[in-house]
Amino acid sequence: MGASNIPYDANEFTGRRILVTGGTRGIGEAIFNRLMRGGGRVLTTARTIPPGGNSEQFIQADVSTRAGADHIIKTTFDRLGGLDILIHNVGGSAA
Repeated sequence: MGASNIPYDANEFTGRRILVTGGTRGIGEAIFNRLMRGGGRVLTTARTIPPGGNSEQFIQADVSTRAGADHIIKTTFDRLGGLDILIHNVGGSAA
């Protein structure tokens, strides 16, 4: 059974402003898609925008740098006006 066949509440995250770091591949992408299907207003981050990615739902930045984190914070508040849920999915870093 694929993830798209699992029942879910399409309104579970309605009204929630959500940020998923590292949400363009793998588990992060699955989390992002699930939150979108649940009605959330979801943004995601990565160092490069994926092919075919929606630029309105994507923040291009390196979360492991101060400048990248500052850009993510500013852009999130500019686009969503605040944040209700943060899922920090980015892997470890020496930064």
